[in-house]
Amino acid sequence: DRDGSRTGTAQRLREITLSPEYRVNPHLVLRGDLRTDNADVDVFENESGDFTRRRQTTALFNALVVF
Repeated sequence: DRDGSRTGTAQRLREITLSPEYRVNPHLVLRGDLRTDNADVDVFENESGDFTRRRQTTALFNALVVF
């Protein structure tokens, strides 16, 4: 986002996501997501709501029922 038109801040963003999946049976799927976002300027909020971080990591777990 070189001119900041999408995020409001001119920056370079990079991300990587890992999404392993385990099929317990044909009707139950367990899936995890681990994502890390990196920017070249401080655009991510810390715990107090200030924009002081360049990296953000998110972890998710999903249980999907297929029918």
